[in-house]
Amino acid sequence: MTSDELSSLLLPLLLVVVFWLLVIRPARRRQRELANAQSAAQPGARVMLSSGLYGDVTAVGDTDISLTIAPNVTVTVHRQAIAKVVQPAGGTSRDEVGGATAAAPTVTPDGSSDR
Repeated sequence: MTSDELSSLLLPLLLVVVFWLLVIRPARRRQRELANAQSAAQPGARVMLSSGLYGDVTAVGDTDISLTIAPNVTVTVHRQAIAKVVQPAGGTSRDEVGGATAAAPTVTPDGSSDR
């Protein structure tokens, strides 16, 4: 093989490798992380849906999950709607009032706080 033939063969191979490293590999990793999050949704876990809605898992079925999104408000969604598990079951970072997380106070440049 001459160097021209080798270089003409090497360029497409290099493009395939770069495409795999930049596109396919990260997409597979994201897909694997999403599948792990969807399977990790157990009762008591706090999850975020792909629409941005947060809720607490109350029941898990084969394809559906029941979420409590507000006191006395439960919705049933497809398992694939879960984007990520925000807080695993048994977590302790939620406060007592309405299940919301406590926000940190904002401090202004003059040293005063919003609380």
